[in-house]
Amino acid sequence: RNDVASTTSFSPSSTYAAIGQTAVGNVTTAGVARTGSIFTYTAGTWTGSPTSTGYTWYRCPVAIPASTQSVPTNCISIPEAAGTTTYTARPIDVGFYVTVAESATYSSTVTVYAQSTNRVQPKRLAATTSDGVGCFLKGGKVYCAGTNRYGVLGTNSTICTSTCSAKTTSNWTPVIKADGNALTGVTSIFAGMADANSPNTCAITSANLAYCWGRNNSGQLGDGTQVDKGVATPVTDGQGNVLTGVVDLALGNGSSCAIVNNEVYNYGLLCWGANSSGTLGRGTTDAFWVADDYIAKVPSTNGVSSLGTVDFSSGVQKVSAGNDGFCAIKLSAAFCWGKEVSPTSFSIFGNSHTASQIINTPQLVSTWSSGVVDMKLGSSHSCGIRNGQAYCWGQSAWNQITVNGTSGPSTVAPQAISFASGATPANPIMTSNLAEVQTARYAGGVAYANCFVVFSGAVYCEGRFGNGANTFSATNDNALTQLPAPANAGVESVEIGGTVTCYTKADAVTCAGTQTAWTGSALYNASTAPLGTAVVASGAGPSVLTAQSISYSGVSTYRLTGGDQSLTGATATSGLTVTYASTTPSVCTVLNGSTLHPVNNGTCLLTANQGGDSTYDAAAPVSISLSITAATLDYSSAASVGAAGSWGTQITGTSATWIGNALVGTPT
Repeated sequence: RNDVASTTSFSPSSTYAAIGQTAVGNVTTAGVARTGSIFTYTAGTWTGSPTSTGYTWYRCPVAIPASTQSVPTNCISIPEAAGTTTYTARPIDVGFYVTVAESATYSSTVTVYAQSTNRVQPKRLAATTSDGVGCFLKGGKVYCAGTNRYGVLGTNSTICTSTCSAKTTSNWTPVIKADGNALTGVTSIFAGMADANSPNTCAITSANLAYCWGRNNSGQLGDGTQVDKGVATPVTDGQGNVLTGVVDLALGNGSSCAIVNNEVYNYGLLCWGANSSGTLGRGTTDAFWVADDYIAKVPSTNGVSSLGTVDFSSGVQKVSAGNDGFCAIKLSAAFCWGKEVSPTSFSIFGNSHTASQIINTPQLVSTWSSGVVDMKLGSSHSCGIRNGQAYCWGQSAWNQITVNGTSGPSTVAPQAISFASGATPANPIMTSNLAEVQTARYAGGVAYANCFVVFSGAVYCEGRFGNGANTFSATNDNALTQLPAPANAGVESVEIGGTVTCYTKADAVTCAGTQTAWTGSALYNASTAPLGTAVVASGAGPSVLTAQSISYSGVSTYRLTGGDQSLTGATATSGLTVTYASTTPSVCTVLNGSTLHPVNNGTCLLTANQGGDSTYDAAAPVSISLSITAATLDYSSAASVGAAGSWGTQITGTSATWIGNALVGTPT
């Protein structure tokens, strides 16, 4: 209707008027949204022949209703994508919904927002530990090199604790599971921040299951034990079931955290392992060995009352680990908890503190209650990106905090990172254009550095790298410096290890540094450092196996005296055979993975599993609850006898209807 053409607000449930849309645009990407995914916006259909004014891209912390016509709360613009219909996700987008605003003008301007259906998940192809173990992702499998202390290479169930064998990059073998088969369908890998005495590594699969291996002295692998594991072992929940819906991980020094999106948590944060420094954020120092609860709810802190009570059981976007603490981003606000550094002249959590203060519930970082898109916690300093600006805070003894082109002082509060005034390039990481920040966070004091990746894929680093000049720069302890070719364009992400630093470019991983356990390999030669000569893994990157899922539509009640009975009803979308396992052996057991053996009256809990093959990834296990009942019978209608007739007439009757017929095993 032309008489409402000047209105700028429309009901999403109605057909828009002369300057509205009859069909809202769509933001789509092939498969699960991950770092590197290409988002495509298909424009909506407009009525009234308005003039298009283009597209604006945002990263939003929460899902928004379709056809929203006002800027969603806490959404942050992506100026690098303005006016385009495609956008490639960067590490900075992890934990956000990619959103597009489409605007058109008639006699006034109307803007309608469309959003991707799922949040961006990480894709990390390299993980390096402080003692030089490197793990790399190729073809959905994980390959590790280095010394196999505590089973950190994930290739053997035998655990070594002292003089351990080493693998080089010339004799790669993939990480395996307990059944001897390779762990497949992996999309991201993560390394713990422990020293050489406590190394561990984890991976997330395309089914959003987490597997961990290596040191487990504090329960940091999350399998409910404190037994080291030399093979990939599933992370479990508080009921002993495999934890499902894992979308991100952070591994600290003896403790771990995961962001989980499943039937219980809506992107909730679960932490487990060592807790003597309050690293689990539960308000206590008690240790937990499984992911059975989320960290403490936090009342408004640091005077930012607008945040209200922050509940970490939902809406958590990112998590990072330090030596004795963790940080998380929720609704674009940053929180940290754990043990502060001893000197009070600087801080890793961005706040004033007492020496070695233990903060056992999440605390707001400085005044960072909005605009935070990325943050990494180090061992003695931290960095983040807020409102397009790079910041660092903490210790700066090795030039890891560059202010105006020179080393800035150690600090409590976040300091803006900047080149000198008039420098070329002119502060490319000053106001926008940032795609990722990474810090050296490893125990043992071998590296104190940061790297920033910009949208062009150029990398800028500062500080001290492990093993000095053999890393990414000709000299060490530098203020902010751009890396030379081939790391001057196209880099997707950076991983800073204790003795080796790696970058990912075009799904290939290139590393530099000194690591004797890798030498002798055709793929890695430490003597040819510094940069661009040490290709450790290349090819298709995480080419993911086809995902599958399990559904159950079988019966829910079995007779105690019905004997062993075949289990049916669970099917996999792949068509592969599903097997069953019991978690309540006092009520029921499963024979050969397919036959139910009733033991007692009660609730029988089963899991249905499908481990995948060369084509299909393992399916997320499905929980099944059955009722085992005693063999008692009743009837819903009684037997009847016909009326008597004359002498010699046959009298007929009808059988009862037995309730037992509803049980598997019809009563006789």
